[in-house]
Amino acid sequence: MNKKQIIPKPELTKFALSGDGKVYERLKTTLGIIIAITAFLLYAQSIFYDYNLDDSIVIQANKVVQQGVAGIPILIKTDRLFGLEEQALRTPEYRPASLVMFAIEWQLSPNNPLIGHLMNVLLYALTCWLLYQLLCKLFRHNTLLFPFVCALLYTLHPIHTEVVDNIKSRDELLCFLFGIIAVHLFLKEMNKPNVFIYLFAAVCYFISLASKETGISFLIIIPMVLFVFSKADARRILSVSLILVITTTMFLFIRYEVLESVPITNFNLNNNSLSIAPDFISREATAFYVLLRYVMLLIFPHPLCYDYSFNQIQNVNFGNPFALVSILVYICVGVYAAFKIRQREVAAFAILFYLLTIIPIANVFLLIGSSMSERFLYMPSLGYCMLLTLLLMKLTKPKMELQNARTIREFIAQNSILFTVVFIIGGLYSMKTITRNSDWKNSISLNGHDVEISTNSARTHFLWGISLLTEMVPKEQNISLKKDLLNHAVKEFKTTLSIFPNYTEAHLNLADAFMKLKNYSEAIKEFEITRKMQPKPNPVIITNLAYMYSETGQFEEAIGLADELIREHPELEEGYGDKGAVYFKIGDYEAAIPCFKKVLELHPNRLLAHKMLGKSYLALKDYEKALEAFGRAESLAPRDAEIQDLLEMAHRKGEE
Repeated sequence: MNKKQIIPKPELTKFALSGDGKVYERLKTTLGIIIAITAFLLYAQSIFYDYNLDDSIVIQANKVVQQGVAGIPILIKTDRLFGLEEQALRTPEYRPASLVMFAIEWQLSPNNPLIGHLMNVLLYALTCWLLYQLLCKLFRHNTLLFPFVCALLYTLHPIHTEVVDNIKSRDELLCFLFGIIAVHLFLKEMNKPNVFIYLFAAVCYFISLASKETGISFLIIIPMVLFVFSKADARRILSVSLILVITTTMFLFIRYEVLESVPITNFNLNNNSLSIAPDFISREATAFYVLLRYVMLLIFPHPLCYDYSFNQIQNVNFGNPFALVSILVYICVGVYAAFKIRQREVAAFAILFYLLTIIPIANVFLLIGSSMSERFLYMPSLGYCMLLTLLLMKLTKPKMELQNARTIREFIAQNSILFTVVFIIGGLYSMKTITRNSDWKNSISLNGHDVEISTNSARTHFLWGISLLTEMVPKEQNISLKKDLLNHAVKEFKTTLSIFPNYTEAHLNLADAFMKLKNYSEAIKEFEITRKMQPKPNPVIITNLAYMYSETGQFEEAIGLADELIREHPELEEGYGDKGAVYFKIGDYEAAIPCFKKVLELHPNRLLAHKMLGKSYLALKDYEKALEAFGRAESLAPRDAEIQDLLEMAHRKGEE
């Protein structure tokens, strides 16, 4: 490095390579252990948390993952959401690495979030430790001060809570972890090239790509690391670059083959509001506005939220001062780094690392599936922590020539001013991380907290309404409190629709909440709105509508809906069952009987159909057939008190 390098080169090399080199290595090892233990303890509480957010679509609702080890071959050759029953949610994403891990974990302990959370915490601790080791290797001619402080700040930064606490974000963890391993391996072989090490490094880079597409940043980062921190000549760097290009090409080819049959769906407005920007200028301005918010979150990580979707991030133009400041800042630091990297400055490297890892998710050159997310800062935050460490060392001016500590106490004492500042920042980071961790305990705590942060997001209000409706209401025994919870859910769904009127799922769940409140007129209205939004008849919606039309005395409408469902889905029992229930209610038992028989033709062991068939015969005074139907019902549920009463009644009536 040249004389402008912020961290000077002390004579520590002599100390490290002398007889006291063992002391240096012991201190280095101890500091690494501190980093790993700190990372583990910081997130240990999350090990006992529940599944949350998108954990459902990648684990709980993913049929291929639930096949365990047997599903791994399918996971490797299909898109990320191939295993979902709701195929409309599939997107052109190929990330098999994390899914393979989820399948193995399901094999070991099905439907158990503990093993998933434990693995996330362990992977994070391993990543932080390896990062520290890598920094020690990069700054081997300097003290342990920069590697330790930088790794510690990275470990403690609260912006990582979403990645570690959300099992689904295993893709982020694996992507960065294997990227770091690849850097380690390529650095290892600069002096004595080994084809097997190169091959292993390429495999690790491939796994990084197979974890998440953002791993492609290492295509440029790895050669840049070699240029700035090693003595590798241009030929060696070009050979490594060629290996990376070949590996990237192989991955992209496999990815293309896997995703060729997956339709490229339109962007979900609810996830990325930039997709409806009025023009290109507005879209770019909004993207740079988000990039400035990322910087602000790194500097001051509060408040934190899992969701910044529509309409929390509103489209702006370059008349917005924040968008204008953002583009100026990014252009200036980018130009500075591009020029200074030739002088191998660490600050330039940190800036470029940040830019290279944030470009894939910036929505500047290519729209992605989300307008903004804290998990996207998992890798870029390293660049920020490097810059922060450089700044703190410049301000506190530690005496580099005295860096010959033999113990942790001496190490801290020799740099007391620096560590005072670091411990203050680290303490604040830790408190924020721990408190934020608690929000991720389950969906109720997370959705209830974040809806107060992301107040303009349709998604946060929707998910909080879902938590109220599907989790809190069923557990509440007090009728009055249950009603209050249902009314709260109604409020959240209405807020969702005030932000995003075409949110189909919000209409559907609002209808469900009204139905549970027995407000059938409002429920019918919402179900009818949802019904019109569906490309084809939805059995659930039609069944619920038929029930409510029947409950409100609109029998013709109810029968008409049942007939519609039968026409569209003759293989489903619901249409016949709905039609039979309406006929039974209006006393047309002869018309009801064929409907219930059709249900039993499709599903011979349907208990309710046997009961209703028996009741229809009983009403028609055909006691022999009623006894036959009730007898079959009894064989399915021998302890059912209602069936016993019906059997007794049919026997008594038949003997009269």
